[in-house]
Amino acid sequence: MSKSADSHLEQSAFSAFADNFNKALEGIDWSIVPPAKDNASAQAVLPELTLTKDDIEYNPSRPWERQVTKELHEGPVDKAEKINWITNTADGYDAAVQAKKAIVMVFGENGQWSQAMNKELDKDEFQRLSNQAVFLKSTPSTDLVAANIGKALGVDHYPSISVLSPNGSMLDEVGRIVGYFDAATVASKVGEYIAKVNLGLQAAGAQVASSATAEKSVAA
Repeated sequence: MSKSADSHLEQSAFSAFADNFNKALEGIDWSIVPPAKDNASAQAVLPELTLTKDDIEYNPSRPWERQVTKELHEGPVDKAEKINWITNTADGYDAAVQAKKAIVMVFGENGQWSQAMNKELDKDEFQRLSNQAVFLKSTPSTDLVAANIGKALGVDHYPSISVLSPNGSMLDEVGRIVGYFDAATVASKVGEYIAKVNLGLQAAGAQVASSATAEKSVAA
């Protein structure tokens, strides 16, 4: 293939991409750009812009062009691991105590706001906490253990999310969220409460280790 033909293909590819990009710019919803004195802080939501096989004229002598297009469409997607919700409160609480992991109890019934909260909890922002605790969905009206725990904690509004330490001898609530909030807000607060639980567990573990060392020293 001649250099002029090759150059023509590159110009065609660039022209197609430029047209696609210009169309994307036209699709920006500038009404959502917040007013700001500093233009650098202004943000807009850009429509998704991806290359397709029609955006680049395929050149047989340069097969990597088609491969690049394939990678754009088939690249890995970062998905949050899903939370394994436990609906039997007794089983879930016992599992958390055995695993020495924080307990996240979501108290709710079949009302409008409990259902709305469940939708938020299904979003990736919250699901990213999946490995950090044992998660329970507790319905006091059908789960006696959930009802008793809720009564002991004074939970009287749904939805409510309680984060507890995995204490097998007493209820040790670290924090609570009462009412409906978006996924990001809930994830942030629950994450803070889980971190407090973990700090407590670490401190308790260090104290046990220190006591064991002291006993050995006395015995020696």
